[in-house]
Amino acid sequence: MSQGEKKVYLEFEKDLYGCNLSLMEKRKRRNGFRRFHPYLSSNPEIRDSHEKRI
Repeated sequence: MSQGEKKVYLEFEKDLYGCNLSLMEKRKRRNGFRRFHPYLSSNPEIRDSHEKRI
C-alpha cells in the first residue's frame, strides 16, 4: 500500500462517509466535469424532486 493510500485509509477509518474537508475536496476534483446521473434529464417526472429549490 502506498503512502497516499495509507493516508486515505486512515481518514476513512475516522470518517466512514468521507465528509471531512480533504476527502470532500478529493471527490470534487474527481468530478471535474460536474457529471450527474442521467436519470435527471431522462426522467422529467423526478427532476423536480431532485433539484434544489431556492
